[in-house]
Amino acid sequence: MQTRSDENTDHIVFYIFHSLNILLVTSSIVCAYVLKQESQFDQVMAQVFIWGALFALIGSKAGGYLGAVMEEDACSQMDMGVLSAMGSFIGATAFGLSGTVLAGFYFFFPAIHISWVLGALYLGLFVFCSRNNASVYRVNKISCCGIRVNDEGEPLPVQPMKMKNKLAIMLALSVIIEILLTILMIIVMKRDLANGIMLGGMAYGMSGAMLGGLIGGWLAGLLDKHAGEPEHDNPIMVCGMALMGGMMGAMPAAMVGGMNAFMGPVTIIPTVVGGIAILVVCYFWMYRREFRLVWAKRHLPFTLGGIRWQRQSSFQSKA
Repeated sequence: MQTRSDENTDHIVFYIFHSLNILLVTSSIVCAYVLKQESQFDQVMAQVFIWGALFALIGSKAGGYLGAVMEEDACSQMDMGVLSAMGSFIGATAFGLSGTVLAGFYFFFPAIHISWVLGALYLGLFVFCSRNNASVYRVNKISCCGIRVNDEGEPLPVQPMKMKNKLAIMLALSVIIEILLTILMIIVMKRDLANGIMLGGMAYGMSGAMLGGLIGGWLAGLLDKHAGEPEHDNPIMVCGMALMGGMMGAMPAAMVGGMNAFMGPVTIIPTVVGGIAILVVCYFWMYRREFRLVWAKRHLPFTLGGIRWQRQSSFQSKA
């Protein structure tokens, strides 16, 4: 059952998340106009920072929340934040790779047009999220130690792979993809590997993505609903671990994506594919048969006073 505090937290997360997204999308459009007379390298450099922050914010929030839902696989009674950190890491890695490298398309299309397309896509996302709220629930029953059980609470004779082991393989896959993409960049460039433009793209992408990753991870932790013993609820640990995971996952991903954005389609396309591959494998292997996505209508007040008044009146009516 959702409490008044839970609902207020959901509203706060919504407003912070979308306020930052609006700021980043608006910054992308403004930079496209301000730098339209400058070189394409300057344009891409600015957009690498913005797109890195935007996509890392989205990826770390989504991944951190899903990781926090998985926390009960390790121990359903106590929150330690380990799996929320790993989920945030993987989400920030996948989105960070794709987001930062997509800024390379500013070399091939008018910058203003791309930024407005980004704004239109985000507007659709905002309208959808303002009307709908998603929650993730476990499909199968588990014991306090994360063991799959039947309806009577007895352990099943055949146990699936533990989620911590699945996450270890997912982390290895993410690292392998980033290594291969870096080697691809080296092969394509062949020389002058300390080029200032490449290093600039790496630095701008990394700084933007780390900012997005840390705030997205913390917001993800706020959304977690503890399912174990009340005295073992540890929201600060979940938030802090997701923050670190989002920031650490976004950093190398944006460094790789930021460099590959300047190398043309030969590196941009494989980098986007690599980020998408991480998400696809994660979904089909870790979530498809274990969790269920439930959508509900969202009712948002628009002022803090409105939050307080609406929540009080709704609870009083229930009483």
